Amino acid sequence: MTSILLVCHAELGAALAASARVIVGDDTALEVFDVTPSDDPQAAENMLRQRLAATGQGTLVLTDVPGATPHNIAVRAVRGMDIPVVSGASLPMLIRALNHCRLDPDSLARYAEAGGHRAIVREPPA
Repeated sequence: MTSILLVCHAELGAALAASARVIVGDDTALEVFDVTPSDDPQAAENMLRQRLAATGQGTLVLTDVPGATPHNIAVRAVRGMDIPVVSGASLPMLIRALNHCRLDPDSLARYAEAGGHRAIVREPPA
């Protein structure tokens, strides 16, 4: 089973995780690493790297905003590890990933990305 780590701006990861657990259930390997405005980016990166090293390579990292501090920290933290990072985390993306967490991390990253894309729907005007 691939574990999923949300690396997000403060409180967003926890809110996404809580919402996903209501829908999918609480027996998932889902963790949150929130980055706050007061966090030192280098210290947060070191903490994240240690956490990822302890969980092994069976992890998928989802970040909220590409190019933002949490995403940049995650990308730097996984260097040298075989851990995919997918940005643009949303509830549909997370639910899809949780429903397929038996996949290997690379396959799960593709499923998560597709789930995020498929959830973007523009309804025609009424």
